Amino acid sequence: MDIREIIKNFVTDKKSRIPLYHQIYNFLHDAIDNKSINQGLLLPTEKELCESFKCSIITIRRALRELEIEGFIERKPGVGTFIIDKTHETEIIMRDPFSTFEWSQRRSTNTKLKVLRNEVIKPTKAIQNIMGLSENDKILVIERFTKINKEPMDLVISCFPNHIFKKIDNKIILSNSFTKIVTEIFKLKILRREILIEADIPNNRMSKLLQIKEGDKKVIQHMTTNWITRYKSKKIIIHHNAFFHRSKGRFFFVF
Repeated sequence: MDIREIIKNFVTDKKSRIPLYHQIYNFLHDAIDNKSINQGLLLPTEKELCESFKCSIITIRRALRELEIEGFIERKPGVGTFIIDKTHETEIIMRDPFSTFEWSQRRSTNTKLKVLRNEVIKPTKAIQNIMGLSENDKILVIERFTKINKEPMDLVISCFPNHIFKKIDNKIILSNSFTKIVTEIFKLKILRREILIEADIPNNRMSKLLQIKEGDKKVIQHMTTNWITRYKSKKIIIHHNAFFHRSKGRFFFVF
């Protein structure tokens, strides 16, 4: 079906508090998600989209920017805007989303987990910026420590927006991966994963937890992960930091 015909179904909700650009974003996102708009399709120009949605160029650009950030469209200067083919990407996420919890469970039957921290706090300015939070927002911070065969494997520090994740019981944390907690218990769909792995220098607490002995290389592997999801039509970010004993190299993955 021609995208202009699909856009004819769009109706502005004037009573809604959701900005117009986000209503357009939601409409296009859902059309892409349910395959009403074919992957690989060249979208109409911004001017044509303005005429179809009956809105300003600024509104269209903000809606397209949101879709671009979340990996649904690709904008090629001088060519146009295309719907990204996410078929293969989706298969990777569904079949083998990386999980330190599941990896450790598969690796050994002698895996021990411990919750070191589970509390609601006011985030630092850095975390506010990463997660897109305001100064009044709070986060639920969870620290989960893993040992395999009595040897320390990792420490995962996860930050969840507190207005959604009010509380997560320690029993749930110890028996489920964070992926499962987010997608099955809280029923949120992870739209995109951003993962950065790099060498890092541990502080005293990290050195003690990971049992880095005198004479060992003072280098650990640090994996930073951001999960982009949606809650009540609003984009939210769940932020994780995982620290492992010893690492070399630096890699960046976007799922």
